[in-house]
Amino acid sequence: MNSRNNKKHWGKFDAEKYIHQEDYTSWKTKNWIAYCWHLRYKPTKMLEAGVLHGLSSIWFMDNILIHPESKWFGVDKELNQSVANFKTAGVPQDKMEFNVGMFGDVLPKLEQRAELFDIVYCDGGKAAGDVYDLVKRCWRILKPNGGLFHGGLQRQWRLRPRGQRNVHN
Repeated sequence: MNSRNNKKHWGKFDAEKYIHQEDYTSWKTKNWIAYCWHLRYKPTKMLEAGVLHGLSSIWFMDNILIHPESKWFGVDKELNQSVANFKTAGVPQDKMEFNVGMFGDVLPKLEQRAELFDIVYCDGGKAAGDVYDLVKRCWRILKPNGGLFHGGLQRQWRLRPRGQRNVHN
């Protein structure tokens, strides 16, 4: 069911219709709704570092990035696993930019272009050193008061500009 067309089912996600090994998305949507709902009708830029099957990408495009000028940027070392799911979901190609490559190569290019994002979802490396490096790089391209989430941690954090408290739940 495409929630873009049905407000009654806003935020619902049917992972079963997509190719995936495990549903890593549905349990996170409550936090994403809590922190991102106010962006639904605004031009919003989102970066997802680590796409895999693209389920979280599809959820964000169906529920948060619904403004015609909203844009999703994805970074992953390969595109294969998500392509079929994007087609199944009917994701408009003009709302997406996919960068194939390693985070360490692609994110500095976004920094050089002075790209800043309202939402950054770090769903890449899970080892402590990788997480630290990825979050540090993503923090640099996050707009002030933007939302930074990490998919490999038990808690979702919304990081605020330096000097303000971080909010988590």
